[in-house]
Parts: sequence; C-alpha cells; structure tokens
Amino acid sequence: IVGSLTWNGRGHTLTNPIISLQGFSAYNIRRVFAVQRIRLDGCFYRAYDDASKGEKYEQHIRGILTKEGFRVIPGRVYIKKPILPEELSIQLWGKVKQETDLDVVAEKDGMIFVLECKERMPPVSRIVKESHMFEKYSTELQYKTLWIRDNLDEFRKIVSASYGETPWLGPEAKVLCPLVVVNYPIPVSLNLPVAQLTGIELENLAKSIATTQRIQEG
Repeated sequence: IVGSLTWNGRGHTLTNPIISLQGFSAYNIRRVFAVQRIRLDGCFYRAYDDASKGEKYEQHIRGILTKEGFRVIPGRVYIKKPILPEELSIQLWGKVKQETDLDVVAEKDGMIFVLECKERMPPVSRIVKESHMFEKYSTELQYKTLWIRDNLDEFRKIVSASYGETPWLGPEAKVLCPLVVVNYPIPVSLNLPVAQLTGIELENLAKSIATTQRIQEG
C-alpha cells in the first residue's frame, strides 16, 4: 500500500503523495487519507452497477428491520401515478414525475416506517453536490409520506396487488415515520423535513424500539 502511494518521479504527487528522500519519507497525512478514500471509492463504483447497489442496500436495510421484529414489505412499492404536487415536482426534478417508488416500508407497534435508502460514497469534490441532492430526497420523501397518510386505503391496495394482504397497513397504523437512510453520512442542513440516519444508526433505533416493546410486555 505504501509503495503504491509513493511518488516514483513520474506522474503527479497529488495521486502519489508520499515522497521518498534518501531514506526518509515526506507526506501530508490528510492527503494520504484523501487519496486512499478516493481509491476505495473507485473500487466501490467499479464493483457493481448503481441499480444493484441500490437493491442490495435496500435488502440489507430490510434484513436489519426484520431481525428486530419489524413487519417488512419484501420489495419496493411502485406507485404508477403522480403523487407529488406538480409545482414541487418541477422544482425538485424539472418535470412532473408520472410515477414513483418507495424503497423500504416496515411496521412496528403501529408505526409505519417509510425509508429512502441511498448507498453512496461520494468523492471529496462531490460532497457539496451530494448534500444538495439529499435535500431533494428529503423533501420528496416528506411528500410521499403525506400522500400515504391521505391515501392509506389506496396505498394498501397497491401493496396487496404486488405482495399480498398486509393487514398491518390498516386502521391500526398510528404513526408514519419517513427517514432517509445512508451508508455514508452526508453533511446537510439541520432544517431538512426528513431526518437522515446511517444504516448503523437505524439499526440502533430498531433495537431500541424492540427493547422498549419487550420491557412493556415483560
């Protein structure tokens, strides 16, 4: 690893930040970490395509929730009609979206969790751009959840058509909780309409909810 990061007299020291000087090595540790992260990021993006990354991460999140006793819809929920206000859709995406999907939907004790899963490891130069995108994801998820609240019967029929009956989406549902779940924390505004959690934070939240239920029952 050190050898691959050492400048050999050719190329640029930005990508090979360790310089050997007569038995000594000169380097900036922050630059070494940055190059290492960029290389790992490149491996991540070459490993498999974006669609697979999204699906695999969503399935990972479903597994976390199932393990903690949540009832989880086993796949994405596709809504083949516009559900965002037209003005908002144009503001966010430059068009009126004719259909949308929900990555993960799960329930525990009358709380329905509506999750937008984003598995990304952005290069350093893209962090600002990624933060703007996550603001859009957060706003869109807020309005998706509001649509579910106002159209719960229709939503239940959509889910049942794809995955069978789900009685826990019925009247006993008391709370809708939208969350954006990421594998890589993105610096974003604290005033987002929907909270951002990492996968680990979601797992801790799910464990806390499950523990509280066991205490109440015990």
